[in-house]
Amino acid sequence: MQEEADAQDILDSTIQDPNSTEEQLSVAKDALDIKASRARQAQVRVESCQEKIALMMEEIGGHETFSDTASQALSMAGFHAQELVLDWTLEMLLASEHRLQHATERNTQLKATIRQLTMANKNVEGQKSNAQTTVENMNRELRNKMAELESLRKELAVSNKSRDMIHQELSAAKADARQVGLLLKEAKHNTENAKQQLVVRCPEGPRMRQQTINTKT
Repeated sequence: MQEEADAQDILDSTIQDPNSTEEQLSVAKDALDIKASRARQAQVRVESCQEKIALMMEEIGGHETFSDTASQALSMAGFHAQELVLDWTLEMLLASEHRLQHATERNTQLKATIRQLTMANKNVEGQKSNAQTTVENMNRELRNKMAELESLRKELAVSNKSRDMIHQELSAAKADARQVGLLLKEAKHNTENAKQQLVVRCPEGPRMRQQTINTKT
């Protein structure tokens, strides 16, 4: 009886466990079938015992009150025990069937949830792949922009170098222009001095001398 109770506990825990696999549930169903078969066998044995008791009573003669009373008591006890065993077995079978059905439904729900999660995972993988492709395209475009920027930087460096050279040439030209201006100023100053010296040397005919100088000049 203890072994049967332990087996019943294991069976109940297997059926109630939502993580039980189909194989485990199938084993539990087989165990229920075995218990039902044993219950039927017990019923047959009880009926057989009742028949044997009836035959024994017939052989005794059935005239003594004690024998009749004993036969009736044994018959009633056997029938009552049979009813108790059958009722208990039926109740356990119905409860086990109910738990098995609930576990099967739960297993079906879990399978549906797993399918949904699998589809969601596939969608996430697809979105991840699309995002990866987008990132790769953006990186490629970024590299192209960086190459264009580097080319513009080189062109700007060449332009800056040309600008510096032009500034240097302009500075040199300005310096030359200042030098020419100084030379012209000095030449003008020398010319004025020469004119004054000529006027001092020829005071009697300054106009004529000036005209002659201007004509020669």
